[in-house]
Amino acid sequence: MNTVKFSGVGYDGKGKLRATQKGTPVINFSISDKIIHQSGKSYTSWFDCTAWGELANKIAGMEPCMLDIEAEAKLDCFEVNGEKRRKVRFTVREVNQTMETPENCQTSHTRGINANQEENSAMYQQPYCNDDIPF
Repeated sequence: MNTVKFSGVGYDGKGKLRATQKGTPVINFSISDKIIHQSGKSYTSWFDCTAWGELANKIAGMEPCMLDIEAEAKLDCFEVNGEKRRKVRFTVREVNQTMETPENCQTSHTRGINANQEENSAMYQQPYCNDDIPF
């Protein structure tokens, strides 16, 4: 299991609560993280998340805010119009609302990044799914 912790990420409050055929609550939602490079260039990354059960009900009742999240990460491989794609999806295990005020919660979390981090992140931008895992 790959566990990931996000701290101070933005939640827009647009998650839609629904239920499985057996009545289990589930919510799909996105969180954002705004990156500002030392050059002043910025971009926002969005991460797709899913939560189940009482946790889904808790998130569905939240207004837009900043969150601390612990989740399991899973690489999802799929095809779109014959083109192989991959995307990391997160299943939320724990969520806590930070003490941000509602005014601050309307924007995504911002953090700095240096040039080496930006260059290293390029390897995750490949538009295909490589099933040859070297371990």
